[in-house]
Amino acid sequence: MPAAHVSRTLELCKAYARGSLDSRFFSHVTAVQLHGLPLPDRMRDRGSLHVTVIAPRTTPRVRGIAGHRATEPPLRLSLIQGVRVSHPVDAWVQSAALLAVSELVVLGDALVRRRSPLATVAELHSAIVSGGRGVIRLRQAVKLIRPGVDSPRETLLRLLLGRAHLPEPEVNGLIVDGNGHFLALGDLVYREWRVVVEYDGEHHFASAEQVRHDLDRAERLVDAGWRVLRFNRMHMSDPVGIAHKVRHVLAVRQ
Repeated sequence: MPAAHVSRTLELCKAYARGSLDSRFFSHVTAVQLHGLPLPDRMRDRGSLHVTVIAPRTTPRVRGIAGHRATEPPLRLSLIQGVRVSHPVDAWVQSAALLAVSELVVLGDALVRRRSPLATVAELHSAIVSGGRGVIRLRQAVKLIRPGVDSPRETLLRLLLGRAHLPEPEVNGLIVDGNGHFLALGDLVYREWRVVVEYDGEHHFASAEQVRHDLDRAERLVDAGWRVLRFNRMHMSDPVGIAHKVRHVLAVRQ
């Protein structure tokens, strides 16, 4: 989540929170934003803040506020710069009423990410309550969530390959040479075929040093007998083309 979006949302929440919030807290996609977790652009650009109240208080009906009502207080809340916010896992569950399955997978992957994870897959399973809004989407999404992911685009690339009925790759799989020396953590690794599929985000093109590092890394993998397929944001507009290329390479290296 871009820092500018988080900062703007936090300032709006602080302004609203100047009143009494003893039985109110920010929830749903607003909580997702405040935790710095990924949301689709269509949700980030909406101006409404999601606020949940605890019964018997009435749902807030104020311009710019999307009100929700809970029958019981949450077992856990986060405090972000003095603002009461749904726990990240609870925010994932709440957002099921607003997000598509693939978007819930991206968010879930971010919760169980490789660096500084905020939850485990088991915690996500446990948080799904029968009868809740979006429960079917949550159950579908949690089956597709994988720990160890580094970026939302990496998740979207993996889902794209899955929709094309390709084998499921390892996420950030460890790759070593014949002597056991570290070569790389591959974004999406097809170990049986010695193929690694990489998503190159914008930071891969940010400096000449990074470009050189990526080229040297790819060369080491190729020298060790691996095929490296690299995709970026421009490729993502052609999912059929990506799937065709990966399928062809796997077939050749069968």
